[in-house]
Amino acid sequence: MRGGSAIVYPGEYDAATPVTAFTGFSNATTLTSTNSAQGIPAFQLQQNQTQGTGQTFFPTRDQLTPGFGAVPAGSKVTVAPQFYKPKCTNGYFYQANLDVQQVLPGNLLLDVGYLGTFGHHLVSPDPENINQITPANLALLASGSTSLTAQELRPFPQFGNVSYLGDDVGASK
Repeated sequence: MRGGSAIVYPGEYDAATPVTAFTGFSNATTLTSTNSAQGIPAFQLQQNQTQGTGQTFFPTRDQLTPGFGAVPAGSKVTVAPQFYKPKCTNGYFYQANLDVQQVLPGNLLLDVGYLGTFGHHLVSPDPENINQITPANLALLASGSTSLTAQELRPFPQFGNVSYLGDDVGASK
């Protein structure tokens, strides 16, 4: 008889695909084609990001305020901020195995085993968008009784999607 067990704490920011809430803490280059319908590329490697249609933005320390990236309501949004959920519970896994072997007559081996992994407080791989149009505003938009755009009817119209990462989605069974 053999057995073993372990408790694994992968950490709050651990995911199969690394996700980083980097808004304002990295340089970003927006690449836009002048006419994608005609096949004009947004970027060519020979341009090395120094020419062409790419616009690189390097935020200064003075620009990194709580309102970083916000635009006036009704303007075209430029930032979709992501943040980690406050007071997020770190997930963990229990791993266990048990194996029983018995030699039977005729030199046969019977082997019965169990292996299990159980996760608790698992982190969602997808961010949750909290900047969605409410059902009441969606009905207002669908009825055509407002001149406001869908973006203006969002809870945070100065941003695109506002997503929090690391949502505790439950346990594996």
